[in-house]
Amino acid sequence: SSDLNLRSYWHKGSFKFDLQLARDTQLTNNFFLRIAIRSILATKNVTQDEIGRGLNDAEFILKPYYRLTPNFNVCAEYEHTEYYDNLKRIRKNNGQSISEHTFSLGFSTLF
Repeated sequence: SSDLNLRSYWHKGSFKFDLQLARDTQLTNNFFLRIAIRSILATKNVTQDEIGRGLNDAEFILKPYYRLTPNFNVCAEYEHTEYYDNLKRIRKNNGQSISEHTFSLGFSTLF
């Protein structure tokens, strides 16, 4: 299945847009793979909150998960975050990394 999630909100004079596109693929009866991309865009720089005008970042996500019951999954998730444009410059000026890698293990449930 695929899903598209778009959120927008106002923050200190800047409209922010959070966009996520995800696709779940069933590999075996109970084993699935989620591939997703999530990005944040903004209309104005808010330097103190590390928000830059334009494309701020893109997160590329790989999440294999195993369905133990219809409402309970065990999962692993790899996320690569890449920073762009103004936010990339803000992070460089603050001595921060311009990309990140995150790996996590966990459980998910559906209520």
